[in-house]
Amino acid sequence: MDLRKVFEHTTYAVNRRLLAYTITIIVMSIITSLMLLFPGYGTPIDVWISGQLTIVSIIFKILIALQISRIAREITSGEIQLYLAHTLTRSEYVLSMLLASWFTPTLILVSSYIVTFTIAAPNLVISGELLKPLIHLVPDLLFIASITLFFASRGREGIATTIGAALPILLPLSLSIAFSGYMNTSHPVYTQIFYVFTIVLGLMTPYTYNLLYVNYQNISYPLQGNLSKLANPTLNTLASLALSIAIITLTFVLFKKKDL
Repeated sequence: MDLRKVFEHTTYAVNRRLLAYTITIIVMSIITSLMLLFPGYGTPIDVWISGQLTIVSIIFKILIALQISRIAREITSGEIQLYLAHTLTRSEYVLSMLLASWFTPTLILVSSYIVTFTIAAPNLVISGELLKPLIHLVPDLLFIASITLFFASRGREGIATTIGAALPILLPLSLSIAFSGYMNTSHPVYTQIFYVFTIVLGLMTPYTYNLLYVNYQNISYPLQGNLSKLANPTLNTLASLALSIAIITLTFVLFKKKDL
């Protein structure tokens, strides 16, 4: 694999998507500014900002998914043949598109987040309180990218776009319901069902899982579910990362064999 070719095609792909990235950055800046100007009454800033980061992360997940889904359009239209004809291998093509559509938006999100709150709340940044969510957010973004990449590389633009647009919203909502059901239901059958859904959905959105785990950990009133039986957020995030890497690896293998 020629890394120079990967870098060149990544740069080319990023330039084609520059308008979408610019609009997303503007929207993110507006949301962040509003959250800082109108903080929640009596709410700690690290908790209040988690809401802002959740909203922004959903926007970026949708952006990532929609950008990656364009791979399917390039496959079905035959545009990909132009890239492969210029000595760009299939692996180099997929890797460069992944870097352009996932790594670049993720880098924008993380760097903007760090810069903004280094200015607004430097003490919390130095202490690491505002940086902890990023450990879980980056693998969260990668999972959406890996799933979308898998279907897009198969030429399934409709499926890739639908999944990419729906999962960023449905996964956090579904996990919140499952987590709440597990922690607040006393019926053994329902508790087991909610437990399984919490584990499965937690792998798909480790950022949301971490937020819910921490929030329920700080609840003072008695809960029906046993929080200690659930996976630690760090372990869950590592498992999610491994799952995403496995999906991406499978995508590379299948794409090499695909008839274009």
